[in-house]
Amino acid sequence: MKTNRFATLIAACACLAAVPATQAVTNIFFNASQTSTLVVSNINAVTIRSGDYVFTYSADGYWSSGGGAPTGRFFSVLWPNGVQAQAITAGPSLGTGANITFKRADGKLFDLQAFTGKILLNTAGAGAAFEIMPQLSGNDAFNNPLQYDCTGYAGASFPYTTALVGYDTYQIHMWGDFALTALTLIDTNPPVPPAPNFTILVSASPDAAARRAAREVIQATPPAHSWPPQIRAGVSRNGPRTARRSAPPPTTHSPCEPTARSSPTSFRPSTSPPAFRPVTAELRPATARSTAIQSSWSRQLRSPVSSL
Repeated sequence: MKTNRFATLIAACACLAAVPATQAVTNIFFNASQTSTLVVSNINAVTIRSGDYVFTYSADGYWSSGGGAPTGRFFSVLWPNGVQAQAITAGPSLGTGANITFKRADGKLFDLQAFTGKILLNTAGAGAAFEIMPQLSGNDAFNNPLQYDCTGYAGASFPYTTALVGYDTYQIHMWGDFALTALTLIDTNPPVPPAPNFTILVSASPDAAARRAAREVIQATPPAHSWPPQIRAGVSRNGPRTARRSAPPPTTHSPCEPTARSSPTSFRPSTSPPAFRPVTAELRPATARSTAIQSSWSRQLRSPVSSL
């Protein structure tokens, strides 16, 4: 039994290790670094996208100032300061109030952690509330929407922490014009696995570089039939890896003769001793004049007193 329990424990640990860790990503709207892109619009609704999220807000497009052609009303809160919804005051959707719907572009679940709503008209007399309905797969999460009071004067802001978790769509409704000026959304979806990569990576290791250099040397080596006779003879005797150069022919220049490979001022001594030629004195016969001079010097040396 102990062995079976230990095996079960190991299997459970392995299963837990195989489950990828979910990393929550918090998205805080709205700031100047976030951009928005128009997705689609009509006379009563505008849909924009920012990052992974899509926002749809109502527009009072049938409104006109004098009962003439519809001109719609101007928006006072523009991106990136927030998202504004206008209450419908004319047209076939009259009475539906102001609405903002947001969800992920990929339809995955996320959390609505907090929001800040700003009313754009006075609600102090009649009272008002932000009504939030989470949805999952197109179905309302509750029988009645969640109420967050927003009774006050135009321009007032109301921050709330909702902590709604695990829905794919959130709808916020109010009977008059309002805007969302702050929104905290938390993405708890597991990371998307990377797409398969079929790129062939080229190794830059020293071994690969050495093999590439060796191939270049082999390709640059001339064919054997163009080698000098001495090299071909050495290869045939010792094999391609032990080829040796034949010894150069002996030099025949003199000891002080500059070599062809040396500089003009460098000399290479000869390996053989220099040949010396003996110097012999050449005896010449004495002439009569030289004999007379030698006899005169001899008489003077024998008789020094008489010369005084």
